[in-house]
Amino acid sequence: AHATGVIGWSSFEVFGIEPDERTVIVGTLGKALGTFGAFVAGSGVLREYLINRCRSFIFTTALPPSIACQTLKNLEKVEERQKKLLELIEFFKKLTGIETESAIFPFVVGGEREAVELSKYLFKKGFFVPAIRPPTVKESRLRITITAEHSKEELKELWEMIKNFKKTGEPSQRGCHS
Repeated sequence: AHATGVIGWSSFEVFGIEPDERTVIVGTLGKALGTFGAFVAGSGVLREYLINRCRSFIFTTALPPSIACQTLKNLEKVEERQKKLLELIEFFKKLTGIETESAIFPFVVGGEREAVELSKYLFKKGFFVPAIRPPTVKESRLRITITAEHSKEELKELWEMIKNFKKTGEPSQRGCHS
């Protein structure tokens, strides 16, 4: 779900895969492409098979034309936005020391209460950073998601607030935007 428009143009180069007639690509339109729906791409044989045999496809409705048009429009911007996103991911990795292979940065907070408290505080300051808690994960954490719409300044400000909270148990008041 997170690879379309984020990991390489087609993701094949990332994983060193040479696509052929057996290749099936499944993706979502609801993340980097900013609309909704999903797709399956493959050979003509696969296409015909799915059209004629896949009950969930046969009994569903097509995307509204406006969504299809917006998706195509958004595809025109994918490479530019992807480049900016990858730059921001590298910037945030260096800033935080958190290693990740995606735009999602897990930050282990400790207890459930601390994770929820910090998440609520950050939300009040303009950052949507949800707390993820057990049993979803072993230890409570924040899920920091970088997008191409962020700026380096916003990411620095976010990280300062999180670091201060980790040190003092109190969110940083310095530089907070409301």
